Amino acid sequence: MKMKEALPLFLQARACLNTMDWKDVQAPEKTFQYLSFYFGTIGETQLSIDFLEFAKNVAPPKSNQLPIILDNLGLLYLQLKDTTYAITMFKQAEAISFELKDYARLGRVLGNMAEIHKKRGEIDLAIALIKQDIEYSKTYQDEMNYMYANIALADLYLIKKDYTTVQAIIDKIDKIVIAKKNFWGYQLRIYQLKLKLATAKGDYENELLIRRKISAITDSLDRYNGDNTIKDMKWAAKVDSLKNKQERQQLFSFNLYTISFLLLTGVAACFYLIQNRRVRKVAIALEEDHVEENILPSYAPIAPEPIIDKYQFLTETHLMTEEAWHDFKLNFSHKYPHFLRNIVREFPELTETNLRYITLEKLGFKPQEIAGILGITLDAIKKAKQRLKKKLAHRYRQLEEYPLNS
Repeated sequence: MKMKEALPLFLQARACLNTMDWKDVQAPEKTFQYLSFYFGTIGETQLSIDFLEFAKNVAPPKSNQLPIILDNLGLLYLQLKDTTYAITMFKQAEAISFELKDYARLGRVLGNMAEIHKKRGEIDLAIALIKQDIEYSKTYQDEMNYMYANIALADLYLIKKDYTTVQAIIDKIDKIVIAKKNFWGYQLRIYQLKLKLATAKGDYENELLIRRKISAITDSLDRYNGDNTIKDMKWAAKVDSLKNKQERQQLFSFNLYTISFLLLTGVAACFYLIQNRRVRKVAIALEEDHVEENILPSYAPIAPEPIIDKYQFLTETHLMTEEAWHDFKLNFSHKYPHFLRNIVREFPELTETNLRYITLEKLGFKPQEIAGILGITLDAIKKAKQRLKKKLAHRYRQLEEYPLNS
């Protein structure tokens, strides 16, 4: 089954997340990993983290799945630019992998840690870690990771402008791809690497040939589970029912102007109801005007209950998207022009994820309401707050007391 065809099933699983008794599921940690991988692939990073946090909580102590879960959590937090927490996850994964003598996973963890050093400009240290990753992968016959690690190593040598070594790595992995048909997915990455090398060397003639080859490979991959397919799935996962972007924007604008005279974004409903304490009245008005007609019929097939809580659905579709969050920040800054700028200056370690939680909390939302708006679990909200307290230490109280009209 292709990923796009599987989307309705995974959406049903997501809907059951907080209602199902997972004690009845055999090896639930693996189930949560599958769900995390799927939603992570289509760009739902926070949802992917939530599933892995569930997996971490239900995995037996010293389980061979635990280092896999921790390693992937590190990668996801790295995507959110939460380097501190990513390192914590990688270190835990490294320790457990070593204790369990899972050296293939240990190699992968070291390779992933190299990415942090690469971002810091510590290229030689990153190379040393990647080489360990390659050695472990070769010794324990983790062929897929062996390919991945070699490509990562070549990228590091490109930064050092060691083009001879880069070419040697390309020649080596080229032979492997030709010999193993199941490695066809690596062709695109290898040609992208060749393109970087040709561009760096000023080999414009070869660069043109490589670009044509990349275009052909991309077209081939898109017919299966390529980027375009994944983008379509990401879109479907976010709105579930709207057929195209124009239709969604029209519906979004309609609800927007009905709810608020001040704000021009999808979070207008949330902000308006907190300021005026008319949550139910606004939700019912929206249902009568537009929501029930356009959203609910197409969302109903994947709803876990016969009667959908329309207000909950309305709120869940807001700050989950980067676009909506960007719009929300603009309007929030319009009403409170100094708040975000000041706290980012005084607390530079705050991530975008932290800012979402902080702004909603400042507006008076309770943790359960914030969880609904962000499309994550209440447990994830509590853990996010704990991590923020740990990150800021004694300065956390200063952040809590920071005035909204600063």
